[in-house]
Amino acid sequence: MIPDPEFSGKSSTEKDESTVQSSPATSPSLEELIEKNLEEKSSVNPFSEEPETNYQDAFAMPESTSNSNVKKVMLFTSIFLFLALVIVGGRWWYKQSTVTPRGLMDQAETSIHNGDIDAGISLLTQLIHTFPDAPLTALAEKRLKEVEQEKEFVAAHGMNRSEFVSQLLEKAETAFQRQRYLIPTDDNVILYTRQILEVDPVNPRALELEASVLHFYEKKAEEALSKRRIRQALRFYENILLIDSTRVDIQQKIANLRTRRR
Repeated sequence: MIPDPEFSGKSSTEKDESTVQSSPATSPSLEELIEKNLEEKSSVNPFSEEPETNYQDAFAMPESTSNSNVKKVMLFTSIFLFLALVIVGGRWWYKQSTVTPRGLMDQAETSIHNGDIDAGISLLTQLIHTFPDAPLTALAEKRLKEVEQEKEFVAAHGMNRSEFVSQLLEKAETAFQRQRYLIPTDDNVILYTRQILEVDPVNPRALELEASVLHFYEKKAEEALSKRRIRQALRFYENILLIDSTRVDIQQKIANLRTRRR
């Protein structure tokens, strides 16, 4: 049995309203969504600036640390400047202290000792010209002459005097051991000692070798006389005069022997 609408709990109008309310809401269309999205984007200002980041504040050191670093830099700078002044002042003082007669003389001798002959000559010349009345000037003039002679010697012989003398002494020692006192003429003791004494007049070993040779001939002459070998004794005495012509005593002995032979 169909109920009568007149006797139902709600009227037809109320039923229509409830039907409308209970029906689901209609969803927006695609066009509406696109339009809404465009409106939202257009509302944003593309030229709006982002808030700036203060990097100085981000990396800034505490004030106490900054002051400490400044003090360190100032300290290191002061030390560097002090050392620079010490070095410059030391060089200036050294230069001033060496421009004296003694300073120049010492520098000259050092240069000569190290083989720098030209530097030694230059320093000695500077001393002589700069300090003509200094007590060391006379010594410097003498030394300059010696050094110039040494330079000429090296140019002539290809070696310095010390090397030259050393080589000749070695030859003289060998000749002495072989008893080559005066012969052969190109390889004997006296030949080498004379060359040494020309370069070094007071060379002790060369003088000693010559004295030994003289003593040898004098002894041989006495032995010959003891055996009445006058001619042989004369020859030994004459050899002595070849080495040392100033021996007046030997000259007298030779004269006496020649008289005895007559």
